[in-house]
Amino acid sequence: MTDRPMDWKSLPFEPFTDTAEVLQRRLRNGDLTCVEVVETYLRVITTYNHKLRAVIQTGPEDDLLRRARQLDDECNKKIYRSLLHGVPVLVKVDKIRK
Repeated sequence: MTDRPMDWKSLPFEPFTDTAEVLQRRLRNGDLTCVEVVETYLRVITTYNHKLRAVIQTGPEDDLLRRARQLDDECNKKIYRSLLHGVPVLVKVDKIRK
């Protein structure tokens, strides 16, 4: 397996370097959809998490995509709930072991 087994040119954005600000601007401009963002991050997690072990769990894919479609509908109506509207958030939990 190579370090980057996926075709990076086919991705709608650069998941390792694009910031939340870049994603938000592209979402508001209509250059990117919430569904594309979620699908891309799920693909990256699936591809690399076996090595990185950075993500313990994601929500059910169907639920994540359904919510992304709802957010896309709101974006299409120019309804934005916050500056992070449509940008996925990953919560890091540190466990202290004794």
